[in-house]
Amino acid sequence: MKIDIHDTSGITRYTEDKPFNLLHVLQKLDQQINAPCGGKGTCGKCRVDIDNVGSVLSCQTVISEQWLEDHGLNEDDVIQVRVPISGKAKISTEGLLPDLDLAPLLNRGVYHHTKADIHDQRSDEQRFEDETGLKIPFYLLNRLHDKIKQQNDIEFFFRRDTGEITYFPESGSARLLGMAVDIGTTTLAAWLYDLEAGNNLSVVSMMNPQRSYGADVISRIEQVDGNIKNLEAMSKQIQNAVSQLGAQLLRESALEDEVISSISISGNTTMMHLLMELNPSDIARSPFIPVSLSARVLRAEELGFIMPGNPLCLLLPSISAYVGADLTAGMMACKLFPTSDKKQLLVDLGTNGEIILSVPGGILSCSTAAGPAFEAANISCGMSGSDGAIDAVNFNDGNFNCSVIGEGKISGVCGSGLVSIIAVLLEQGVIDETGRFTDEPELLPSTLAERLIEDDNGTRFYLDQAGGEVFLNQKDIRELQNAKAAVAAGVAKLLKQAGIEASELDEVLIAGGFGNYLAVADAYAIGLLPEGARDKTRAVGNTSGMGAAACLLNEQLRQDASLAALAVDYYELSADPEFTDLYIEAMMFPE
Repeated sequence: MKIDIHDTSGITRYTEDKPFNLLHVLQKLDQQINAPCGGKGTCGKCRVDIDNVGSVLSCQTVISEQWLEDHGLNEDDVIQVRVPISGKAKISTEGLLPDLDLAPLLNRGVYHHTKADIHDQRSDEQRFEDETGLKIPFYLLNRLHDKIKQQNDIEFFFRRDTGEITYFPESGSARLLGMAVDIGTTTLAAWLYDLEAGNNLSVVSMMNPQRSYGADVISRIEQVDGNIKNLEAMSKQIQNAVSQLGAQLLRESALEDEVISSISISGNTTMMHLLMELNPSDIARSPFIPVSLSARVLRAEELGFIMPGNPLCLLLPSISAYVGADLTAGMMACKLFPTSDKKQLLVDLGTNGEIILSVPGGILSCSTAAGPAFEAANISCGMSGSDGAIDAVNFNDGNFNCSVIGEGKISGVCGSGLVSIIAVLLEQGVIDETGRFTDEPELLPSTLAERLIEDDNGTRFYLDQAGGEVFLNQKDIRELQNAKAAVAAGVAKLLKQAGIEASELDEVLIAGGFGNYLAVADAYAIGLLPEGARDKTRAVGNTSGMGAAACLLNEQLRQDASLAALAVDYYELSADPEFTDLYIEAMMFPE
């Protein structure tokens, strides 16, 4: 059985003698197919087109002799599979870089070597170490020997903490470059820095290629549990993606002939496990024990990166199974460590709601299973923040107005658009505080009433036009209610634990890609955040990436990150009866 897979890069031929699941093949071939439910057949979003067959769910399609017969095909026919083209995603790469002194882990040095003679028969290695006071690793000894034959003054890069040489640049004009990477569950972002000048040279981003294995970390862990091949495949996807981002950064900076010498990496605990090919299976079940939370310094080849120069990789530490290195990085970006007299709340909104509360004398944290609603992954017409997605709405002068990414035809709704829509529907009485659609549509403005339609599919509110293609249903509203209730209850739990009221907070910081595009007013309109802190709230963008960048540029901050991760008092909410009560209370929307 043969299939030709058509995508933006061309055609890929796949041949198999035995029956095969189409989604599994697309995953194996690293196709950018979206499968939020992880292949369970519940989200309906892994559709592909097959010539002469039509649109099918790839996760439910098993190509076999029987399938060929059912569709009037034979074994000699080549099945033409067309993967849908995804619009370019709108990925948040902006954030706050804290004030810091430029003192990266890597430094530049010069070795002025003297010519060996019969009276000084020290080895190349010994002469180098005697005259520089630095250590040279085994794998660079041949490189040192070659350099000695070529020139008198030899430039090198070295670690300021261990004094170990990491790289001999090709020429003295080579730049000392570093890369910061945020590995998000949905998106990846990377920044290139000149480590001697401290300036940012370029920024790039991409969708996380693992999305074909599920939208959230639990879906991806389920794919790994008991299937070591999926662990290897997902690890390879991230490793290749980071390598590609590095090459893209150099191209966009017109520095293709240079090498990246160090990489600082942050991400949630599961993403860090998958990067390192550590099995995350136990993260998904009580008592939620990860393989490792530690900071690490590894060479690129140890992580499977294919990058010239074999850069040094600085992996930031995680706090717990569900509060990861992304929040450790966020603490550094927002200066939540060491603690001060301020009371600061950091909420990173994504598939998990990760929360940090810094108060005088201590730091508290928790994680809530918000699910993928904030990314709109499990919403009927949900999509990533790419062209065609509604990202905000308003109701003015009797008109329901949609802001659409790319300003073209409406194709669906992204996370910020979902929150904005529900905020407007609450304000206008289309839904009540319980989240139910009104049973009195005749009381609504006509322009809203005509969009609220009840038929065999239940009640739907149409977003593009009355009876159109893009809608919100009751299930979608419940999905958002569950997500916002989880985050709101997590915040309430930490405030109670610290013995303070929301009004006593000095600052509320909303982080994450979704949080960057979320309107603060909408967050409060749906009850996501505690009302007493409304006027002290601001979006701070990608604090995970900015924290990784800060640790790249200042070695002391990187060391502080390890201390910060250990200093956090983590609260596990899954077995906490008080959290359950708070969650139930938070399900209601504000009246």
